[in-house]
Amino acid sequence: MAFNLIALETEKSNAELKKDKNDQKKIFKILCEGDNILKKNKIKIFQSVSSRINQTLSSTKHTLSMLTAYKNGKKIEIENLWKSFENLINILNLKMNFTKEIFLKVKKKLK
Repeated sequence: MAFNLIALETEKSNAELKKDKNDQKKIFKILCEGDNILKKNKIKIFQSVSSRINQTLSSTKHTLSMLTAYKNGKKIEIENLWKSFENLINILNLKMNFTKEIFLKVKKKLK
């Protein structure tokens, strides 16, 4: 969710995201909000947010799947993915305000 949202918002490949600290900060915030779902369910997180970002963006020849689909005129499943997160956070009484803000920007862009 985090990487695809920011890739769709910025239309950047992994190599480009790796060079942009502001985009990485956005990914960081989304991953942290998502981690609250795991924490609320007492699911152990084995890898830090920073480590996940570094690992994903180390593949610099890669473009994230939803951005590739978007650029090829295919349907993007980001709304369904967000609805799943929204259902979870509503059940768990959590908030993902930053993620929602970015999702709404991306949703508007995709229309």
